[in-house]
Amino acid sequence: MRPSKHSPAPRKTHIFGWVISLLFHSLLFAPFIWWYLSPNEQAAGPLQMELWTEGNEQRLEAPTQSTSPQEALETTASIDEKNEASQSSYDPVETPLQEDKKDQINELLLAQEALKQAETERLEQERIAKEKAEAERLAAEKQRQEALAKAKAERIEKERLEQERIAKEKAEAERLAAEKQRQEALAKAEAERIEKERLEQERIAKEKAEAKRLAAEKQRQEALAKAKAERIEKERLEQERIAKEKAEAERLAAEKQRQEALAKAKAERIAKEKARQEKIKKEKERKLRIAKEKAAAKAKRAKEAKLRAKKQAEEARIASELSDIESMVGIQHGRNQRNQVGGGGGSNAYIRKVQQCIEPRLVYHGSRSMSLTYQIQLDAFFEIEHVRITRSSGSPNFDKAARAAIMACKPFPIPPNNDHMIKGVYRYIPR
Repeated sequence: MRPSKHSPAPRKTHIFGWVISLLFHSLLFAPFIWWYLSPNEQAAGPLQMELWTEGNEQRLEAPTQSTSPQEALETTASIDEKNEASQSSYDPVETPLQEDKKDQINELLLAQEALKQAETERLEQERIAKEKAEAERLAAEKQRQEALAKAKAERIEKERLEQERIAKEKAEAERLAAEKQRQEALAKAEAERIEKERLEQERIAKEKAEAKRLAAEKQRQEALAKAKAERIEKERLEQERIAKEKAEAERLAAEKQRQEALAKAKAERIAKEKARQEKIKKEKERKLRIAKEKAAAKAKRAKEAKLRAKKQAEEARIASELSDIESMVGIQHGRNQRNQVGGGGGSNAYIRKVQQCIEPRLVYHGSRSMSLTYQIQLDAFFEIEHVRITRSSGSPNFDKAARAAIMACKPFPIPPNNDHMIKGVYRYIPR
C-alpha cells in the first residue's frame, strides 16, 4: 500500500520542536523580566556612570524596554568584552552598583549559556528527529517507489497485453480489410472486365454501324455527285445550245442587217446612179435644147462644133479608161487619184483624213523612209473587214506595223463615192 502523506512520526517531531522553541524563548526573556521586576532603583532613562580610573572614561548604557533578547545578548557580550579589556588594562574600583550589575551580567551570561545549551540540545533533537523522520520517509518512499514500480510494471504488462491484443485485433482487422479490398479489387476487376467487354462490343457495333453509315453516305454522295455532274453537264449542254442558238440568232440578225445594209447601200447606189444618169440626161437634154435653139442661127458652126466636141469627148473617155486600167495594175505616173498618197480615191481632204487616222496608230521607229501599197475591204457599215499588203516595203516589221495601224483606224473615214474597196500607197518619212 502507498504510505500516507502525513505520517504520525513527523507530526510528533514538529510538536517537540515547538515545545523546545517555546522553552528557549521563555528562558531568553526570563532575565529581562526578572531584571525589570527587581526592586533595585533604576533610572527611568539610560544610566550613565563615570568611572575615574586612570583618566579613562567608561559609559554603561542600560537596555531599553523595547530591546529584543538577541539584541540584549549582543549588548551583554559587548559589555563583557569591554569589561575584560578594562580589567586587563587597569584594576577598577568596584562599587555596590557595579557589583549588582556584574551579578546581573553573570546571571545573564549563565542564562545565555543555558539557552545555548538548550538550543544545542533542541537542534540535536530536531536533527535526530529529522533524520528519523527522513529515514521513515525514505523507507515509506522506498515502499511507495516499490509499490509504484510494481504498479507500473503491472500497468506496463497490462498495457503490453492490451497493445498485443489491440495489435492482434488491428492485424486481424487489417487482414480482413486487405481481404475485403482484395475481394473488392477482384470484384472491381471483374466488373471492369465485363464493362470493358461490353464497351468493346459496343465499339465494334458502333464501328460496324459507322462503316455501314459511311458506306451508305458514300453511295449517297456518289449518287449526289453523279446527279450533280449529270445536272451540270445537262446545264452546260443547255447553255451551249442556248449560246449556239443565241450566236446563230445574232449571226442571222447580223447577216440580215448586213444584207439589209447591203441592199440599202445597193439601192442607194442604184438610186444615186439613176439620179446621176437622169441628171446627165437632163443636162444633155438641156444642152441639146440650147444647141437646138442656137442651131437655127449657127447651123453650120454648131454642127462643126458638135462634131468636134463629140470627138474630144470620145478621146477623153478612152484616156480615162486607160488611166483606170493603169492605176489598178500599179503603173507609175497614173493620173487616177487612187494612186496618190493615202489612197482611197476622192479629194485631197479624204486623203488627209486617211493619213491622219493611220499615222497616230503606227508603232514604228525606223530611221529611213519606206512605202507600201495596201488594199482595204470595207463591210456594209464602212468598217475595216480585211487589210492586205499588195506591195511590201521590204521590211516585214514595217509591213506588220502599217497593217496593225490600219486595222486600228476606227472609225475609218467613209469614202466620198461610198466605195467598199480602198486601194492606196502609204509612205513613211522618219522625223
